[in-house]
Amino acid sequence: MEYYFTANNYGDRYLQEVNGNSFNKLGAYGFLSEHFDNILLKKEHLYIIVGTDSGQIPLYLLKKGIPTESEYLFIETSELYGKIKKIFPDHPQLHLCQEHDWLQQSEELGLPLYIQSQSAILVRSTGASYSYYKEYPPLFEAVNQHYQSASAGASANSNPFHFYKVGFTNLTENQYNVSVLEDQFKDKTAVLIGAAPSLDQHIEWIQKNQEHLYIFTVSRLAQKLHNLNIIPNFIVTVDPEIGSFYLGKEAFKFEQQSILIHSYHSNPQLVSQWSGEHLFTGFRYPWKTDANDDGSEQTGSTVSNAALDSAITMGFSQILLAGVDFCFDSKGYTHASDTGAAVSQAPMVVADTADKLVTNNIGEIVETTFAFSTAGEEFARTASTHKKAHQTISNLSGSALKMRGVEYIPKEQITLDTSIIASRPEILKSPQQKYLQTCLKELKQTNGQFLQMDKLCQSTIQENKRLFDKDGDKNTKVEGKIIKLEKSIEKKHKALLHLIKRIGQREILKHLHATRKDQELWTHKEVTSSSTSYYKILRETIKLVQISIKDATQRIQSRQQELLAKPKSFSALIEQWEGDKQPRRALFWKQSHPEAYMRLSTEQQEKINEMNKEFIHSFEANLAETIEHNTIGEALSNIINLANNYNKNRLKQLIPKLEEHPDQEAAPYYIVLCEALIAEFDEKDQDAFNTYATLLSHQKQLTEEMTCFILERVSTTSIRLKDYNNAIFALQTLSEAYESDYHTPIYAELLYLTGNTKPAIDVFDKYLEKNTQDIKTIFRLADLQLKEKKYDAAKELYQHILSQDSNYLPAQQRINEIEGSTKTEEPSP
Repeated sequence: MEYYFTANNYGDRYLQEVNGNSFNKLGAYGFLSEHFDNILLKKEHLYIIVGTDSGQIPLYLLKKGIPTESEYLFIETSELYGKIKKIFPDHPQLHLCQEHDWLQQSEELGLPLYIQSQSAILVRSTGASYSYYKEYPPLFEAVNQHYQSASAGASANSNPFHFYKVGFTNLTENQYNVSVLEDQFKDKTAVLIGAAPSLDQHIEWIQKNQEHLYIFTVSRLAQKLHNLNIIPNFIVTVDPEIGSFYLGKEAFKFEQQSILIHSYHSNPQLVSQWSGEHLFTGFRYPWKTDANDDGSEQTGSTVSNAALDSAITMGFSQILLAGVDFCFDSKGYTHASDTGAAVSQAPMVVADTADKLVTNNIGEIVETTFAFSTAGEEFARTASTHKKAHQTISNLSGSALKMRGVEYIPKEQITLDTSIIASRPEILKSPQQKYLQTCLKELKQTNGQFLQMDKLCQSTIQENKRLFDKDGDKNTKVEGKIIKLEKSIEKKHKALLHLIKRIGQREILKHLHATRKDQELWTHKEVTSSSTSYYKILRETIKLVQISIKDATQRIQSRQQELLAKPKSFSALIEQWEGDKQPRRALFWKQSHPEAYMRLSTEQQEKINEMNKEFIHSFEANLAETIEHNTIGEALSNIINLANNYNKNRLKQLIPKLEEHPDQEAAPYYIVLCEALIAEFDEKDQDAFNTYATLLSHQKQLTEEMTCFILERVSTTSIRLKDYNNAIFALQTLSEAYESDYHTPIYAELLYLTGNTKPAIDVFDKYLEKNTQDIKTIFRLADLQLKEKKYDAAKELYQHILSQDSNYLPAQQRINEIEGSTKTEEPSP
């Protein structure tokens, strides 16, 4: 199809197929200013923009003034690229690419660095937002998928200190790695049980064959398995947050029968209060050391991936999956029955930032969330690249996500060796006191290296102050000292420097202009400031790690005292347990030293018993911690998003999910709202209006956000029905009762259009008293005054606009009109 540029009265050239008539009222600059002034004008950002608005966004940016160190990558469809390329301005910070090469160009511009420093932004052009041009939505979806994936990966990798910090807390428990069982289960079958909906299809088969299976399960399934008399061999947990402790509380019923497999950074309250055998995954220390030689690689971030990593390491020949779906089932369910809070048992009613459709093992197209999709990709990568030659990985579920490296085999076709009876593996033990002493030695040695490194950084900062004299001339002797200090840090502390840079990389990127292209043009002050900031960040990061080392050292010494029947200070032990929120360790000491317990004072014995009760009560007292995503109230943002995108089909699909949501007191209102919106999209405005009115008659049962959304729909529906009184009422309520600045100018404009001139001006004036910089609304009021032939008032407003933005051509054009009309109205001499 051939596309031709059209011109409006402001001289803007645009493609009507892309932008419709969007630029006709205010001109392209005025229209784009309203949309992008608060989005596209930040310094040191990378903007990835889908569409160019017929080439007008680059021109708008040039008029506004392109911010320092920001880069703009515009992505056009192959169909439009040639047209836009001819008019695209030549500027070093503006870049145009086609849909097939945007990935490469974004990488060249440093997208990963911008994401890590939280200064990358993905933006729809207005043409892409309004979808006049039908090729933009699929282009944006494709770009968004990659952008979200890159953002998640960068975020996970850019701030690892939280995990390291929890790892230091768990150091006392991370004695035995899962690698101690490496390749001990050849010719045996493992089944990895997840909490996804398909588990319900296979649970009876697992129950029937459990004596021939080695069962791996997530901690949240413990209650379900306990009720079915299924005893897992391994319970897996990875989450460092406290919610995993409360959600997995039933796992403690299996602690004498099951082995807990936990990541090095799993929740310390769970790991440190587990009385049974446990193994960790990952590496003990975040730096390179021989003490990590028994470590095992973690190939993904989810509990399912941890289970797969462990099964592969242990050498199981046949690895089966049940309830490991990574997608919704055909009805929208995300979890199996009896696997947690009620809302997690319901079909997913909330919107994901990048939800998408995927194919399951039997070829159905089903929904999934971005998080599920990313986890599925991680799992598939592990399955296809890390499994050993003798291993097969099969999913029993047709409704699970189709993944490379994982074969779909129905359970009826699975062959089990019934001569093999699953038995508990033996973990060879070594003295705990010896392990703890080794940990202290490692921490002391590494802390000493950090002290040396910190001194070198401090010296570099001091020398930086003397690098330039007051005239900006460089002192080459000082420069030589700085180079020597930098080389010393690199050579003597290479591994620890890598760690510190990794922990502090987000701050480093923020402060050092890491994406700047013209460093050779930096002033001497910029060079000094940049280098000083860099070494200050290194020092601050070193201090963070040293605090964790000190904390871990204290905890190790406390554990050493736990091993003794007569600790130096029993009160110090209690203080450590309470500080760590691990009261059950008091019971462990009592069980290990029954005779010593009997020699304690009555007060001390009571304290130990109280702490054990505290552990038991902690589950009940913190049930609120386990409340999960997918509450009925969260459905509203999904509904609003679908309405704004005119997605009638997804609204229809949402209704049966809402019908099965556990919150049936509130669900009917959300269902009726969906039905009203569907009526709107079917052009049944009267039916939609009547339904909205019915909903508003139950306002006490609605949230404020829902009420405001319904009032907004009432206003637009009423206007289409030419029922202006109800439209005014809805907008007045939004403006006055809910103080909506967004709706107030619209309310004022509708008042004017319906003949209520004075009230309209009053509403505009009152609004502009608190929103003095709102050029869009000032322009509306000025236009109103112009129509009323109040030329002086209108001209003053237009001049005020130009004083704020001299490029706002509609205001200048209106002034020209006023001056022209006043001349023609002057009487002849």
